[in-house]
Amino acid sequence: MKRPAIQSPGRLLLPLAAVAMLAMALTAAVIAARPASAQEPGLVSGEVPAEGLALLRVTAAATPPQVAGALQEQACQPVSISITVAGAFVTYVPDAPPFVNAAFPEDLPAGQAFIVRCASPVDPTDFSAEPVDETGREGAGIISDVRIASHVGFDRFVLEFSDEATGPVVLADGVPAYRVEYIEASEAVECGSGFVAEVEGAAILRVDLPFAYIYNPETGQGTVEPLEITTDYQVVRETEEICGFEGQSTWVIGLTGEQPFRVTELADPARLVIDIVTP
Repeated sequence: MKRPAIQSPGRLLLPLAAVAMLAMALTAAVIAARPASAQEPGLVSGEVPAEGLALLRVTAAATPPQVAGALQEQACQPVSISITVAGAFVTYVPDAPPFVNAAFPEDLPAGQAFIVRCASPVDPTDFSAEPVDETGREGAGIISDVRIASHVGFDRFVLEFSDEATGPVVLADGVPAYRVEYIEASEAVECGSGFVAEVEGAAILRVDLPFAYIYNPETGQGTVEPLEITTDYQVVRETEEICGFEGQSTWVIGLTGEQPFRVTELADPARLVIDIVTP
């Protein structure tokens, strides 16, 4: 890191706030845990830690909740996000009452640097092998992306939903209805053919979305690609869409073994996130 220029003994040319940011960045390099994942950066650029401090940057204009959501998807549970405004530090605390974040800008411009403090995202009490049923919701979803990643302590499966309705579809307020549960291999049935899907792995986690499209309901054009991903991650071996018919979607996740999992919902855009604990 380039040192600040010195004009005369004891006089730094950099503003005090900049020096403070450099000091915090150095601290982050020492105490931050190893990167949460090796995935390509999206809204957040930089080495996102699983725990500790880091100096990062937003790649596009975004609201503080959007930045917090992007950090969560990269396995950082943000405790605070700090920037400098007119030479003074201001801090955003996710999910805090409005008066706590009153001094923080409503939008961050592209290229804005910030310091984040991440808490450990792995709490064993958050994980279970029991089914998660959220099927009693109204509204549909249009799946726009599917991805998987490996993080410290777990592998992650993400379904992202479009925020633009097409045709007569009425979108859910956030993530549409779903059910996540372990099934026997014989239950991984393709809804079109009736054949049992060949899913790699010793255990199968099924994700049912009874009101979710994998295609544009107005044009019939597919909105998700690919529909099958294979990996050599710690637990996840494969994910495959086995049913995308008449406004419903079913995905199966092939695992090395039956492990506890947790389900999280993120916003802006709506995302269904499933984390599977690694042995």
